[in-house]
Amino acid sequence: MELSQPAVEFHQSFLEVWQGEDIGEGHGMSLDLAEGLDLNQPRDFAQWVRKLIDEERTPQPGRVPSTNLWMTEDSTYLGSIQLRHNLGTEYLRTRGGHVGYTVRSSSRGQGLATAALMQLLPLARERGLEKLLVTCLEANPASARVIEKAGGVYEMTTGGLRRYWVSL
Repeated sequence: MELSQPAVEFHQSFLEVWQGEDIGEGHGMSLDLAEGLDLNQPRDFAQWVRKLIDEERTPQPGRVPSTNLWMTEDSTYLGSIQLRHNLGTEYLRTRGGHVGYTVRSSSRGQGLATAALMQLLPLARERGLEKLLVTCLEANPASARVIEKAGGVYEMTTGGLRRYWVSL
């Protein structure tokens, strides 16, 4: 598995996930940037990919600069991970944190989320971050293990959400 920049060549593989698999809540996918687009259509998918890439330098109103990466193997889309460069919104400070990720259901339990989060840490340091807030639902012990394996230190649980800090 490697982290790749979103790209149109993953369209077919992404559609397999989008149409047929459980993606959970899709954390880290930035699906809201696809609002009004039909991701089944190559042209719309390409537009969404461009928005994901552009979010690093020119985020949409109400969003913070973010690096969007896809977990891939060869031409297969396995999942997404997003690094938000700051906690500039109330939602990110209280619920979303610096990182969001999701793994396609057929690839879960293979350590992909852990590997992706570990690969993301040096990038976060390069962006000048000293620590990351990473959250998960209390009802998602697998995600809690991912965060803990990456060095996450539990802070508290509030509103059904576990909060961790990862020092860089």
